[in-house]
Amino acid sequence: MKNFYSLTALVGLLLSSCSYFVPTPGEAPKSDSIFTSFSEKNWIRVNSHQSDADFAFQNKNTKSYIYVESLCHKYQDVPLNKLSAKLLNHFNNPEIQNQETFNYQKREALKTFARGKIDGVTVDLTVVNLKKNDCLYDLVMITPDNKTLTESRAQFEIFLKEVNIP
Repeated sequence: MKNFYSLTALVGLLLSSCSYFVPTPGEAPKSDSIFTSFSEKNWIRVNSHQSDADFAFQNKNTKSYIYVESLCHKYQDVPLNKLSAKLLNHFNNPEIQNQETFNYQKREALKTFARGKIDGVTVDLTVVNLKKNDCLYDLVMITPDNKTLTESRAQFEIFLKEVNIP
C-alpha cells in the first residue's frame, strides 16, 4: 500500500510541474485544442484541474498512470532530448533504457523508455515529447509494476492513437 501512495504522490508532483521549466502562472498558456477519446477498459480519467496536466488517467488494476501536459509559446528552442531528460530528473537514479525518434501527429517526436525510483519504489516510464504549432507536449505513462509493463505499454500505444493534437 505504501508503494501506491508513493506513486500517487509522484504523479501529483509530475502533474503539477512543467516538463522543462515551471512558468509563473499565466506566463505560458496551455494548448486549447488537444483532446482524446481514450476509453480503454480499466482506465479511469482522474481529476487534473488542480495541476498543469491537460488530462490524466489511471488504470484501476495496474495502478499505471497516463498524463498529458502542454505548454505553448515557450521554449521552442529546447531540443526534445533535453525536455525528456529534465522530466526524468523528477525521479531518483533515472536510467534511459532506449530513445527513438518517430513520426507522431505529423511531427518528429521523441519516445523515451526509462526506469527510475520514487521513495525507493522502482517505476517504468514511457515519455513522448512533441512540439507542434508553437506548443510542447509531454505524453507520459508511469508503471509501478514491471510485471504489467508490456500490457501497459500496449495500452499507451492505443492512447497515443486516440490523442488528437490539431
